[in-house]
Amino acid sequence: MEFKNKKIHFIGIKGAGMAGLAKLFKAEGAIVSGSDIGEEFFTDEILKKLGLKVEEFNVKNISKNLDWVIYSTAYQPSHPEIKKAGKLKIPLMSYSQALGFLFNQKIGIAVCGTHGKSTSAGMLGKIFKDAGLNPTVLVGGEILNWKTGALAGRGKYFISEADEYQAKFLSLKPKAILITNIEYDHPDYFKNFTAYKNVFKKLVKNIKPGGLCVGFGEDKAIKEVLKNFKSKKILFSPKKQKKIFEKIKLQIPGEHNRVNALGVFLTAKQFGISEKAILKSLKSFKGMRRRLEYKNNPSAVRQLAERSKFLIIDDYAHHPTEIKASLLALRETFSERKIIAAFQPHTFSRTKVFLKDFGSAFFEADKVLILDIYGSAREKKGKISSRDLVKKLEKNKIDVHYTPSIFECRRFFKNIIKVNRNKPQKYILLTMGAGDVWKAGENLI
Repeated sequence: MEFKNKKIHFIGIKGAGMAGLAKLFKAEGAIVSGSDIGEEFFTDEILKKLGLKVEEFNVKNISKNLDWVIYSTAYQPSHPEIKKAGKLKIPLMSYSQALGFLFNQKIGIAVCGTHGKSTSAGMLGKIFKDAGLNPTVLVGGEILNWKTGALAGRGKYFISEADEYQAKFLSLKPKAILITNIEYDHPDYFKNFTAYKNVFKKLVKNIKPGGLCVGFGEDKAIKEVLKNFKSKKILFSPKKQKKIFEKIKLQIPGEHNRVNALGVFLTAKQFGISEKAILKSLKSFKGMRRRLEYKNNPSAVRQLAERSKFLIIDDYAHHPTEIKASLLALRETFSERKIIAAFQPHTFSRTKVFLKDFGSAFFEADKVLILDIYGSAREKKGKISSRDLVKKLEKNKIDVHYTPSIFECRRFFKNIIKVNRNKPQKYILLTMGAGDVWKAGENLI
């Protein structure tokens, strides 16, 4: 389909994936517009660079002259703009359908998994770009090397992060899949772990004939998902590919990132990219925005890590496993520093189902601040609160403080800086969560 001069409106354009998709359609020649809530998002700067003015949600944004309307599935069919588009009989597509429309026209490589898919997709996209393959890339976050999560390439490959939530990735028909790990998540959509694994099994069935699947070989759920896969299958682990694993050097900390990089390495190798080129690209990968992102000055990460008394770090971790991995990575990298972790739980359903696991996820932190639950557009209320998590942490002898708002959390951080400014102890002030907790650490120094 020809997109040149087609008028396409994006409902919920500030979402990381939606902002990236808008960039790809704009690169195809479409006239793009978008709407969202007035709240500040990290994508605001990305959209501004694209020359896109984001309007606040209003039915007036939807008119008969639109050719397409693409909407974020964070919003229900009852959303006023979606309803009006339906009444005007403007073709409507969800984010996942629109992504599939572009992705399936090329040789698609989908990167999925409960944890690490954004970073892994970012690594893989960078490797293909550095190798001169001119790929199209779409990741649900900002790749710091490019300051964007989307790359509109003219080559034959499309590398995309594939999101299992709401079974979104089933719109994709990939040639290859990389699965980082599979662990139960999104209890607001998947009733149990079996339902969660089944959606990955369906994705594997979408792989085109003669395709490839690369998966972490120490993950039992991945082995189960790939049990009946008949095409080429590569199961990886640091022990199985020890020589390669030892060669992988990254700027970003954490054993989990190196393990995921091994899967990325093996995937890229299957597409003819040399070992030398892959290792070089991985070594210069700066990481992803909101994934253990250094906020003091991203252009001088290592130097600041060595001399800055208060190192501000932001992380997207919102699942107990992710929290443990991130804290362990920081503890191993900065053993001399005290870690003050501010966590904003994401969705009431996840907090309720994983309350016990959250309660034991913070042992590597010296002090924990708990903010109120960020319900997002999915959930406005629930039968659990952050105080329940505070109680669970207190039972586990964690030094925990309830700082419900961004303002109170930021004030707590400021007080730590004020009291300890002239003392020898160094600190990491860490914000964690998928909501807007990152604001508590912005411009703090």
